[in-house]
Amino acid sequence: MNQRRTMGKYRKIKILTALLFLLKGYGNIFGQELSSVLIKSDTLQFNSTEDIISFKKHNYAWFVPGQGGVSELIMKFSKPVENLTLSGKDFVVIDSLSKSDGNQYKARIRFGNIAATFTYTINIKYHLRNGEDKTESFALMPLSPVSINADPATVIDLFLGEEKTLELEAVNPLTIEASGNWVKSPDFDYTYEVDDNTFNLSIRPYSTGSKTVAIQIDLKKPFLDKNNKPVVEMKPLQIKFYVKPTRINFLNADRSDFYFDDKTSGNQYIQFDFNKTLELNKLYRIEDQLEQGGKLIAEIYTRSMIGENRVICSIHPYSLHKTSEGYLYLKTGDQARFVTNFNILLKPSIDRMSVLREGEEWNENLVVRPGESVDIKIEGKGLSRAKMFFDGCEEVKQDSSKIFDDIIFYSLKVPLGIDKKRLSVFLNKKLTRYDLVVKEFQKPKNFDYVAVNYGTESIPLLSTLYNQPILYSKTIRDINIMFNPDQIENEGKIYGKQYLVLEVKLFNENNDLIEFQRIDNFVVCPGSASPRHAFYRSEDCNRQASININDYLLHKTYEMDSWWKIEVVVKNDENKYQENGYSRKIILIKQAFRSLDLQVSFPAGLFVRNFSEQGIGQFSGVSAAFLAQLSFYDRDRVYKLKPYKIGVGFIAINALNLNSNRSADIGAIVMGSVVPLKPNKRFNFPLYLGFGYLLKASSWFAVFGPGVQFNF
Repeated sequence: MNQRRTMGKYRKIKILTALLFLLKGYGNIFGQELSSVLIKSDTLQFNSTEDIISFKKHNYAWFVPGQGGVSELIMKFSKPVENLTLSGKDFVVIDSLSKSDGNQYKARIRFGNIAATFTYTINIKYHLRNGEDKTESFALMPLSPVSINADPATVIDLFLGEEKTLELEAVNPLTIEASGNWVKSPDFDYTYEVDDNTFNLSIRPYSTGSKTVAIQIDLKKPFLDKNNKPVVEMKPLQIKFYVKPTRINFLNADRSDFYFDDKTSGNQYIQFDFNKTLELNKLYRIEDQLEQGGKLIAEIYTRSMIGENRVICSIHPYSLHKTSEGYLYLKTGDQARFVTNFNILLKPSIDRMSVLREGEEWNENLVVRPGESVDIKIEGKGLSRAKMFFDGCEEVKQDSSKIFDDIIFYSLKVPLGIDKKRLSVFLNKKLTRYDLVVKEFQKPKNFDYVAVNYGTESIPLLSTLYNQPILYSKTIRDINIMFNPDQIENEGKIYGKQYLVLEVKLFNENNDLIEFQRIDNFVVCPGSASPRHAFYRSEDCNRQASININDYLLHKTYEMDSWWKIEVVVKNDENKYQENGYSRKIILIKQAFRSLDLQVSFPAGLFVRNFSEQGIGQFSGVSAAFLAQLSFYDRDRVYKLKPYKIGVGFIAINALNLNSNRSADIGAIVMGSVVPLKPNKRFNFPLYLGFGYLLKASSWFAVFGPGVQFNF
């Protein structure tokens, strides 16, 4: 609200203020083509000739960014320029550069990180009409109001020796330089820190009475005061205290955390600031309340002085304590002598570790794989302040939203080139009994690294050609399953060794299984293209780049008869993987286009036309035909004959004729038949058409008609 009011006042003042800054060492850029720069922020306008501010022996030009950090940049050149571009960090050009009057260009810019940015360096690249390309740079210092809300009339009570932190509301405190170092004086020490909206002041008083602390504030850069003028130094912050004496002196400890472990009796050591009333070689009880009957937290034994202002003591914890639960009191008997505070925590220990990888459940099998990202769950005691280290791992991050005394979570990535088999786990820089066991990936890979050759070319196993039976009319001399190890792994994906099983089945033309072979334990190792190639043990890797199926068959593929079928199944060995593998089947069928067989048929009622006789011909009685007959297979179907045949042989016309009026004769004939039923049936009723020569009549003849057919 204060910032809005001050900026409102500033907008009412119609002053043109300069906005281009020149750092010493940058040089004066306005002696070149860039003659002036203006910046417009809301209703304010800044130019390059006024309001230069000196800070830490350097001169800067300052400006106030507009609402949302958006300002308009106007650049004027002494010569015509072309192809103007802007670049730099922590700002973006939100509108395209546009040319206005003369050699003047405009651009709207959104500045980011205004409070934390010291200067914005803007690089201008342009082209002169004479053909020369130039680049010029200038810098702008963004200023904003800075204030700390501290009431100078308020008096804050402190106790002698007590450290107290005040959280003061502030406007843009990130402009303040907070080193975190203590400023020391005889009466008090102080330090301060800042975050987005608070100024945190910590004070330790060393003398009683009314005190006024003048806090000298260091700045990262100038700021705007209440009158909207740039200021390079902030007035000392005046804080009033009243330090009260206390019957109990506060002892500052050198450590904030100690561990309680009821299984060990070893002492831990603590150092206190020297106090003249703290006796040496004396045992003190530490309880959690000032009054009598407090809970025993620990015992300390004062041992000796260290230097001039420290006392070293041994401490033996008996119970847990957190600083948030209240102060601790050093007592002799029931009388409190000193007050202090520190944490006594359970000694960190690990009871259980689990690994979680994507798509799986938590598993106490601490197996990780090269290049893998996993989550680690650690269960135990006193883990909230524990620091874990995983030897050899990259990108180790703790889940800050899940930090508890009994459980913590980490995520980590195992390096792809890891050469260790075990990764040690450290707790607070101490080796634990837990290791992450590094094992190679053992995941099934789809068969893009496998090809099949059964003829003159190699076809990838994943080809759509293998989605159906393949009819192959040539002799299948060999079936080779070939592998490309370099295609199994690359930098992006790791699978490990591929364990394969091949099953081969051979069927005859009646689809009877006549042979089955199984090829087990065939291992293909990733090739040299794999980033893990050097780490794979090669004892079980098959050196051969292919498998010849004939090496495993009793009935060789080149001996297959027509319409025999061979099935080859390539699949991952299911006993080697924890997930489903891949499987691919190849079906090859030895195709035939024709078939030659002997046929005996008994045509009856044939129409016979004897060309040596007059008339149109006559019907015969029952005849007998003996033919060598050629059948034809459908090229698009398996073992399916077409409904027609053609044969050459002899026919005995009227061979079974009981009517003596019809003379019998034997003829050599070429005869075709059309089979209305299934062509490959042993018994059928064909329709005949033929032409031949009668031996007895010594004449040519033709026949047409039905018959009964037997195939052998």
